[in-house]
Amino acid sequence: MIWKTEHIDQNARSARYAIQQHISESKASRFGDELVVGIVGGGPKGFYALERLFMEMQSQQLTEPIRIYLFNETPDFASGPNYQVDQADYLLINYCIGNIDAWNREAINPEVKQQLNLTQWIEAHQIAGIKPEPTDYASRAVVGSYLQDQLKGLLASKPACAEVHFIVGKVSTISYEHGFHLQLENQHQTFQVDKLLLATGHCYSNASLLQNEKHLLEMPANYFARAYPVHKLDSIPAQASVGVVGLGLTFIDVALQLTEGRGGKFTDSGEYLPSGKEPRIVACSRTNVPILARGPVYGGNHYQLRPKTIQYFKQLAASTARQKIDFEEEIYPVLQQEAHFAYYSTLLQTSDIAAIKAYTDSLPTSQRFQLENLLFPSYAEYDAESNPVLTYIEANIEQARLGELQSPIMAAAAVWREATNWIADIYNHGGLTGESQRVLDKELWGAFCRTSFGPPVENMQKIIALAKAGVIQFSTEIWASMHYDTETAQFMWTNDQDQQSLSYLIDARIARGKLQQANAPLYSALLANGLIQPHSNERYQPGGPALDTDGRAISAPHIASPPLFFYGSPTEGVLLDNDSLSRKRNDMATPWAKHIVHYLIQTHKEIIHENYNGR
Repeated sequence: MIWKTEHIDQNARSARYAIQQHISESKASRFGDELVVGIVGGGPKGFYALERLFMEMQSQQLTEPIRIYLFNETPDFASGPNYQVDQADYLLINYCIGNIDAWNREAINPEVKQQLNLTQWIEAHQIAGIKPEPTDYASRAVVGSYLQDQLKGLLASKPACAEVHFIVGKVSTISYEHGFHLQLENQHQTFQVDKLLLATGHCYSNASLLQNEKHLLEMPANYFARAYPVHKLDSIPAQASVGVVGLGLTFIDVALQLTEGRGGKFTDSGEYLPSGKEPRIVACSRTNVPILARGPVYGGNHYQLRPKTIQYFKQLAASTARQKIDFEEEIYPVLQQEAHFAYYSTLLQTSDIAAIKAYTDSLPTSQRFQLENLLFPSYAEYDAESNPVLTYIEANIEQARLGELQSPIMAAAAVWREATNWIADIYNHGGLTGESQRVLDKELWGAFCRTSFGPPVENMQKIIALAKAGVIQFSTEIWASMHYDTETAQFMWTNDQDQQSLSYLIDARIARGKLQQANAPLYSALLANGLIQPHSNERYQPGGPALDTDGRAISAPHIASPPLFFYGSPTEGVLLDNDSLSRKRNDMATPWAKHIVHYLIQTHKEIIHENYNGR
């Protein structure tokens, strides 16, 4: 079952109006001497941070006044851009609803009345007459409605001493002098806050795909450097030729927006019926290997690491206090061994090591499973007359339908997903050697994500249908260069075999932070002001700011570190894998909230002490 907005009652989806009312009531002025706290980024992570701050204040029974500013570029507080409530229902989440919970179950806030996970929320508000199962999927708009409804409930439990103001606007620059000064883009208004948390999500840009960019006076209007929000692609005319670079989750969103979003229909038999409004899509990536679909992953219906592998990773994590770990030498071989076991234990339906060894020993070396072949498959074995990309997707869908307990290749693909939490404990805060972290970040990370964190089968079936209908053409040759011809207003896409002329170009890659390349203006300003400095691990710089173990920025050597904290995507490179909806993984909101509450308590004690001594 895929839950869509049409399956949810209107009352549950009306939280956005309560949030809009809260926005309209927010004011920028500062009254009195209360502590002022700022959160830049009002999406899921900003919501989580606000909840943790409330929790800490209430658990310590604080009465000291505090003013909280929550900044977001759009009115989509709690949902953020990824889970906007007004986006199309064919844009899906890539994990089961049973894995989504907006609350920290290990430290529940007793002041909030209804703390529902997504499955419970859907069950409480569904109008389809169907009981939701944790293995169901949902549209991102449904998830956004859930997040906003839970934020509404949180605001109803606000501590009496707190004022919360939602500010719509893009924070463009931040400086520090007796507090942080935040300037909003295209606005004259400046906000001053004492403590600041940045939870800005994916705010980065990729380097241009165009080789002749420096010779252009300005970037062409028919070049989409970012795919989101996908509704902006509606400006592309029907029948236009469109190049899409990237074959991951963003590519799927782009393809569906340009087809189903224009009135095309998918039949139950797996065919696509065009509306006639579609453009012609040519898709490729750096490797031309698309993301793998996967079946539902929840509870015990998936592959799980062997206890000895988990214990090994725990031992490595414990040793990082004494020495750095080499990912290539000490982790990758264990992943290979685990993936090998996952593949053959699933194939033979036995965990007997001797039986597995006897079977694999009987195989020629060239036919034995290798993790590298999963991560970096070759199309050489495919029939020259078939499209290998299409054949690869079809084979993957067949395996994904079987599930990880029946499909050897899907069991092997699950190993990285299952190992991520344990490896993160080793990776975080420079636990790997600098060079091996670079190899993981730059050479392996994309392949691991492509194989382990793919979309539901339904979405890849749609991609197959679009390709068979001739709407999508998969390139089988690695593109060598892309140039823009100003005379013809066309993009020239060349490889070793031929050259294509395209009217539009869409960059469907997700950018990561690169301070060295100034691919996020706000962070470039922070770097210029000395408020942050690049994280460095043995001279390797992943691209994000240097942070301490609480997520606090380590400023330039000549500047005392101000109370500036980071949470979510901006911490990547220091921390591994910051899933946008996870409350458990890399939780920097809790230490930030504890820091603020501790400051308030200490300040209150100092005031009492001063008053006592002054009598």
